[in-house]
Amino acid sequence: MGYNKFDLTRAKVCAMLHSDEFNHGDAAIALEALLSWMDSLKSDWHKWSEELPPMNEEIIAYNLLWVDEDFNPFGIRIGFADKIDDDNVNFTSCIWDNELDSYESYNLDSSEDMEEWYGPVLPEYWREIPKFRKDYE
Repeated sequence: MGYNKFDLTRAKVCAMLHSDEFNHGDAAIALEALLSWMDSLKSDWHKWSEELPPMNEEIIAYNLLWVDEDFNPFGIRIGFADKIDDDNVNFTSCIWDNELDSYESYNLDSSEDMEEWYGPVLPEYWREIPKFRKDYE
């Protein structure tokens, strides 16, 4: 049976609670961290064509055409949006170049032949990167 992220998190918390070294302080911290993490997952994905992200802030982006079985199985990229002019917004993200064995930046200024390999520049959906409290590290 497969686990999703919630199952794995619950399993870790359960293991901690059943540990011989269990104490109430650790349990309270773990529960608060878990609830905070779950709240961050409630953040909705925003449709790029309906709502643009904050400019020049890193975001998580998705496009179905970015899915690549070997290099990006979930179609997710980290990047940021920036205005070109009053009517146009660019999106810069990192893509894996298997021939160079490194990441490259990719945006509307990239060469046209890159789109054939890496798909469209703009995401379909975006969301903010969850912010976690430092004391949970």
